[in-house]
Amino acid sequence: MAQWHLDESINALGSKGWQLHAEIPGDERKTSAAWVIHRGNALMIDFEGLDDLSILPVEWAHACAARNSPHSLFFSRRGTHDALVRRRWLQQLKRFVESLDTLVSA
Repeated sequence: MAQWHLDESINALGSKGWQLHAEIPGDERKTSAAWVIHRGNALMIDFEGLDDLSILPVEWAHACAARNSPHSLFFSRRGTHDALVRRRWLQQLKRFVESLDTLVSA
C-alpha cells in the first residue's frame, strides 16, 4: 500500500457519507492500525500489515477489512488512469465502500 491508497480510500468513504473519526494503533500481531469511521453508527476498519519479521506501518498495509465482517479490500497496484489495473482497483474500492452499507443503517 501507499499513501495514495489511504487518500483514495478516504475520498471514497467520504463520497458515501463516512467520516474518519480516529486512527488507533494496531494489535502488534497482524494489524497495522484501525480506522474508526462514522455515518450515523461507527465502524472499524482494520489494516493488515503482517510482514515476515514485524508489523508494517499503516501506509504499507496489504489490505483492509471491516471488523467482524467478510468485507475486505486488497491494496493493488495503482496503474494509470486508463489502465485495466487502475479501473479494477477503483471498482474494488467502490464495492468495498458500498459493502459497508450492509453493516450499519444510516
